[in-house]
Amino acid sequence: METAKRDIDDIWCKLKQRQPHSSRSQSFEQLWSGLHSETSSSKGRQPAPGASRGELQFYLHKVGSQQHAQHAATPKPPDTSLQSHGLDGAALERLLKSLVSSDAPTRRAALQQIKASYSSNGNSSSSTAASAVAGALRSKLGKSLLRSFDDHSEACRQLAITVFKEALQASPDAALAMLPYAMPVLEERLHTDESTRDPIEPSEEVRLLLVQLLSIILDQAGTAIAAYASEVWSMLSAALADRYHEVAMQGCKVAQQLAGILGLRLSPLAKDIVAALLPLTTHKRHRVRIAAIEAIRDVMHQVG
Repeated sequence: METAKRDIDDIWCKLKQRQPHSSRSQSFEQLWSGLHSETSSSKGRQPAPGASRGELQFYLHKVGSQQHAQHAATPKPPDTSLQSHGLDGAALERLLKSLVSSDAPTRRAALQQIKASYSSNGNSSSSTAASAVAGALRSKLGKSLLRSFDDHSEACRQLAITVFKEALQASPDAALAMLPYAMPVLEERLHTDESTRDPIEPSEEVRLLLVQLLSIILDQAGTAIAAYASEVWSMLSAALADRYHEVAMQGCKVAQQLAGILGLRLSPLAKDIVAALLPLTTHKRHRVRIAAIEAIRDVMHQVG
């Protein structure tokens, strides 16, 4: 588990380097093979009733790995139909280069142009348009957008997350391929500084967008998200403790989703999730209290 976590952290470090990724970057299958091989030696072995929390989390990761391997189909090659939907290869390359510009208005303008193009594709009923968006996400667009999640400009961060969210909604098939990249990015942005207790992401609105994006990823990834249970718990605990009530409410929704997706496989973390939800039952806003109680009801059923 720890080795796999370090591998994912390495991916995030590479994403944060403001250099466009080469088209020869390591494929999703190669990345998954490296993560999956580390759990293959213990395949089929379930934790004993008195197993430690670390052993339970390792088992949860292993189960998710098997689900992920079953669901992850071979990615399709980049779709040339992008040329008929507003951004051909050359135009996309120019916009991606603009995303690493030192000028914030230039970065924002590039994001707005990408959003205009892919939002129109997502509203189309054509499967060709959805395939075009998925192909772009899997090639260069997805990684470039993720790098913009820590942009110095709040407007650019907000726009980048919105574009990524809308692109995933337009092309659900791309979600599994983006998991190894998106999860460490989301975890880092939603993390709380242990010394100051302040969120790494200072904007309340941006934090809300990040948790909404996590919710979309959970819906699209299904049981494959179990491979990232540790990362999801880290993000969920931060969301439930967030001072902004909308983020806390969205965190309650994520807890419900997680219980519905993983079922009894959530049992190693269920008690911790309930403990994080309990303080919200006395929140000053009644909507937060209701959301917390509903989440506790769903998660309690998964306590082993």
